[in-house]
Amino acid sequence: MQLQISNKQFISSYFMLLILLVIYLLSSLHIVSDMSFFLSRNASDENRIIQQYLQDSDANRLLFIRLEEASKNTQKLAALSKQLTDALQQNEQFTAVSNGQKSIKYSFDSQLFPYRYLISSQTDNVDLFSAAALKDKFILLLQRLQMMLSPEEQNIIAQSPLNVWLNYMQSINSSHLKITQGVWFNEQDQAVLLIKTKAAGFAIEQQKDNVQFIYEQIKQLIPAGVSANLSGAALIALTNSEHIAYQIKVISLLASLLLGGFLLFVFRSFTLLLLLSLPLLLAILLGTSVVNFFYGYIHGISLAFGITLIGIAVDYPLHYFSYLKEAGKNKDIILQIWPKLKLGLLTTLMGLSAITFSSFSGLNQLGVFAISGLISAFLVTRYVLPCFNYHSLEYKKPANRKTSYKILTSFPCSIRYIVLLLMVIACVYIATHQDLWENDLARLSPVSKELKHQDFKLRKSLNLPELRYLFLVSAQSKQKVMEKTEAVKPFLEKLIDAGHISYYDSVTKYIPSIKKQRERQYKLPDKPLLMKNLNNALADTPFSITAFQAFITALQKSKQLKPITPGDLQDSFLSAKINSMLIFDSTRKQWNSFIFLSGVQDDFQTLLDNSTYKLAGMDVQLIDIKQQSNNLIKSYRIESIQWFIWGCLFIIVFLLFYVKKISALPALLLPFSGSVIFTISLLLFFGYSLSVFHLVTLLLVVGLAIDYSIFIYSSEQNGQNSTALFSVAVCTLSSFIMFFSLSLSSLPVLKAIGLTASLGIALAFILSLIFSRTCKNMPGEL
Repeated sequence: MQLQISNKQFISSYFMLLILLVIYLLSSLHIVSDMSFFLSRNASDENRIIQQYLQDSDANRLLFIRLEEASKNTQKLAALSKQLTDALQQNEQFTAVSNGQKSIKYSFDSQLFPYRYLISSQTDNVDLFSAAALKDKFILLLQRLQMMLSPEEQNIIAQSPLNVWLNYMQSINSSHLKITQGVWFNEQDQAVLLIKTKAAGFAIEQQKDNVQFIYEQIKQLIPAGVSANLSGAALIALTNSEHIAYQIKVISLLASLLLGGFLLFVFRSFTLLLLLSLPLLLAILLGTSVVNFFYGYIHGISLAFGITLIGIAVDYPLHYFSYLKEAGKNKDIILQIWPKLKLGLLTTLMGLSAITFSSFSGLNQLGVFAISGLISAFLVTRYVLPCFNYHSLEYKKPANRKTSYKILTSFPCSIRYIVLLLMVIACVYIATHQDLWENDLARLSPVSKELKHQDFKLRKSLNLPELRYLFLVSAQSKQKVMEKTEAVKPFLEKLIDAGHISYYDSVTKYIPSIKKQRERQYKLPDKPLLMKNLNNALADTPFSITAFQAFITALQKSKQLKPITPGDLQDSFLSAKINSMLIFDSTRKQWNSFIFLSGVQDDFQTLLDNSTYKLAGMDVQLIDIKQQSNNLIKSYRIESIQWFIWGCLFIIVFLLFYVKKISALPALLLPFSGSVIFTISLLLFFGYSLSVFHLVTLLLVVGLAIDYSIFIYSSEQNGQNSTALFSVAVCTLSSFIMFFSLSLSSLPVLKAIGLTASLGIALAFILSLIFSRTCKNMPGEL
C-alpha cells in the first residue's frame, strides 16, 4: 500500500511535536527509583524516616566479597585477600575496603587519635588513672611486649599504653568473624572483604561501575580454582534492575512479534502496522514530558506502569482501521465512530482522573501520565491518521467469518441471569476470602531468597545492621539529640547482656556529645597527680617514666582540647557513617539520630512490650522497617481502593447523564463491573492476594470493558453489529496478546499486571457480548 497525504499540516505538526518532546526529554528527563512512589504527601514522620533510611543508610552502601577454595588453604586465601584489598583501595569511589587487617584497623582515622581520651568510653572509669589501675596496665604491657608487635603497634602503645585507642577501635569494629593469617574468615573458611561505596546503594548507574571495577580486579588477581562471590544491598539493587530490564526486553520482544504477526494477519499491511504506532509513540512521549514538567521528575514505576495503562491507546487506531476495512476504505469513517471513541475516552478519563487527586505521588503521576497520553493518542487517531489515503488497501475477509460471527453472537438471553447470579456468588467469595490483600512488600520483590539470605548471614557475621529494627531519637539540636542517644546506652547494653541483640551502632559510639567529652576531660588527672600515680605504678618494673613522656603530654593536651563534633569530620572516613545516623529533618526542623541493631531475636517486638524492657521516659522510639513498610503499602492500597471506587462512580454518573435512556445503562455498566468482580475472584482462586498493582491494572480493565460495550451496544442500534464485533475482537485479541505475554514474567509486579489485565480483557469481551447486545428488541440508544 502506498500512502498519499491529503493534509500535510497535521502530519508536519505531529512530527514537529515529536521532535520537540524528544529534545525536551533528552535535556530534562529525570527518572527516580526510590520509595517516593509509595510515599504520601501526608506521610507520617515514621514513613518519611523510613524512606530516608532506605535511601541514604550507610548499610546500603556495603558490598561483600567471599573468597573460597576447595582445599580451604587459608594461607593462600589470606594472601589473595590482601592483594585484592590493596587493589580495591585504589578506587576513589570506595570510602573503605577492609578485610580485617590490623594495619588498616589501627590506622583507622588519625584525625581522631588526639581525641582518644575524649571519645573512648574507657575514660568514664574514674579509677582508670589510679596508681593501682596503672600498675595492672603496665604488667599487661610487659606481657604484650614479649610478643612480636608491628612498628605501628609499638608507636601506638608508647603514646597510649592504657590501650584506650585500641579499645576504642575494637568497640566500633566489632565482628563475629575470626581472624586467620591477619584477615577475616567466616565459619566456612571463606576469606571475607567489606567494601563501602561513596554512592548510595540504590544509585544504579554508579553501583554498576563499582561492581564492574570489582569484577575486573577479581579477574586479574584471583586465579582459577578460587571462587569470588560478591553480595550486598547495592548488588541486590543492581541485579534486581538488570533482571527487570532483561525480562521487560524479552517479554516486549515476544509481545511485539506475536502482536505484529496477529495484526499483519488481520490487516495484511506493514504500512498499517507503522501507522498504528503513531498514536502510541506520541502518548508515551507526551505523558512522560507532562509528568516530568509538572513534577520535576518521573518515577520509574510510574513510567513503566503508565506505558502499560496507555496500552488502551492502541485501541483507537485499531477501531479506525477495522472500520476502514469494513466500510469501503473511506477515511471519513472516523466521523461515524467519533462519538463512540469520544464516549470511550471520556469514561476512561473519568476513572483515571480520580487517582490524580491521590495524596500518593505515584498515583498522581500515573493519572497525569495516562490522561495526557490517552488524549494525545485519541487526537492523533482523529486528526492525523485520516490524513492518509487508504484506497489502495488490500484486504481479504476470512472464509469462516460468518461462522465465527454466529458463534460469538449465539449467547441466549437467559445466560444473563446466570451470569448475574455468578456475579453475586463471586462477590460473596471475595468478601469472605481470608487472604484478600497482600501487605508484605517483600513478596512483591523480585530478589531471590538465596541472595537475601547470603546478605543477611554476612551482615550478621560482621555485626552490621540487619535493615529491619532501629531506634529513633529526636531533638531540636544536634548536640541535644546526641545527649539523648547517649542516655539510651545502658538500656542497649542491658539488651546485649540478656542476648536479645548482639550489637548496636549509634553516632555517639564514634563521636560523643560535647557534654560527654567535657565530663571526660574533667575526669582526666592534672599533671602532678598523674606523675605521682605513674611513679607509684612504675616502681618495681623495668619501665622508666621518661619512656612515657608522649603519654603524659597527650593526656595534658586532652584536658585543653576543644571537643570534636560531627562537623569536624566531614573529610573523615567516618563522615558517611555519621551522616547516615545523624540526619536533620527539614520538615519538622529537628535532628534525628538512628540507632541500628544487629543480631535481633525473633521475639524482640514482644520483648519491648515487657515492663522490664519498656522504653518509657527515654524519649526513644522503636521502628520496625518491615512493619512500617507493610503499613505504607496497606495505606497505599486503601487509598487506591477509595480512588478506584470514586473513579467507577464518576463513570456511572457520567454515563447516566450522557446516554439518552436509563435502560441503556445495564448494557454499559454490567460488562465492566462483571469483569472486575470475576477477575478479582479468579485471582484469589488461583492463590494470589491482591496488591496495589492489581488494583491499578483493574482501571485499565474498566476502560477497555466500557470501550467494548459502547461499540457493541451502539452498533446494534444502527445495523453495524458485524463491523463493531470485528473491531472489538481485534482490539481484544491485541490487548490480550500484549498482557498475556507480560503474565509469563517471573517478576511479581509484572506478573500481577499481566495476569490481571489478560483475565480482565477476556472477561470484558465475553461480558460485552452477553450484556451489550440487544435482546428481544431491548430499548436504548446512545
